[in-house]
Amino acid sequence: MERILKCAREIVRTNFPTTSSIPSVFGMPITWFHGDRAIIAENNLPAVAFDAEDLSSEFVTFHGYQRNWSFSILSYIQLDYSDDSTSLLNYLTNLIDRIMRQHVKMWVFESCYICGQDFLNPIHLIAHTELTTLANTVKTEFQQRWNVTHQIQGGGTPPTPPTMNDADAYAAAYYRLYESGTITSPTNVTFTRHGSSITMSNQDILNEYKSHLVQPVRFLSYVMVDSINYGVVPKTGNQYLRGSQIKVSAKEIDPVHAFGPNNV
Repeated sequence: MERILKCAREIVRTNFPTTSSIPSVFGMPITWFHGDRAIIAENNLPAVAFDAEDLSSEFVTFHGYQRNWSFSILSYIQLDYSDDSTSLLNYLTNLIDRIMRQHVKMWVFESCYICGQDFLNPIHLIAHTELTTLANTVKTEFQQRWNVTHQIQGGGTPPTPPTMNDADAYAAAYYRLYESGTITSPTNVTFTRHGSSITMSNQDILNEYKSHLVQPVRFLSYVMVDSINYGVVPKTGNQYLRGSQIKVSAKEIDPVHAFGPNNV
């Protein structure tokens, strides 16, 4: 959930209107928070907070769970007049709603174990030549699976498969390199851990990810805005403080490769 919240926050922040390159609403800079609804007491407004709700799981196949993530995006506004607070809150909430509706699918990445950088878009991975051969293999396998699953009854040539984009192919290659556990030519990179920057081998980063069961790349489908609640803050006795809550849900298929007694 931690990485999902941070990914959603960066998606909203980087797509938000800006004033002098700072995400702002009508010239007022937005304060961004993660996982803390108590920020309304700090009067550091307008503010947007991302907070976890719940996680549920169910079997969708014998070899995989469907994990259903739920989180909230909370907005807070406080101006000198009630009408202004309400109007601006509605505008801010609508902006966030429109941004999230453009991201029905989301890639979720941990910091890159190859170069140590934080990133959101799989296009980042294309620059890593370590992944080129694996990415080409992914594309070839995609075409082979298409041909097998799109056979024409009675014979004939299968329809032409769609072109797999580089971003998706490199994201899959990135996970395959993680599974293999070996970077051919390790190099030292700057890596941020718990807010502190350290220099270490990218092979050591990969080893650390594997030993701590960190998933370096995940894919969320059906990211949906489920509901919007404008009654988060009572409209009496709060000096025109207004708040809204956008509830978002997302689905993730989590494969199960080992199961049963003795992992049979």
